Amino acid sequence: MGKKVYIIMARKLVFGEIERTEEGDHFVNRKIMMPSSFHRMWARGIDGDKNIGAAAICLSGGYEDDLDSGDFV
Repeated sequence: MGKKVYIIMARKLVFGEIERTEEGDHFVNRKIMMPSSFHRMWARGIDGDKNIGAAAICLSGGYEDDLDSGDFV
């Protein structure tokens, strides 16, 4: 049986506007957001770097305190 090969594409962390996206865009899941670096993480709700901050936060409704109040999460 052959070895499985996994290719991990490093995507840069982006703060600010993301090309080809607009405020209010709706994404069916995180996988769709990953190629653009809009949200780079498949299984984490927060995408960022502990030293410079969070660039994206996704709410899935999986936690009772998931609340999007427009100006803050």
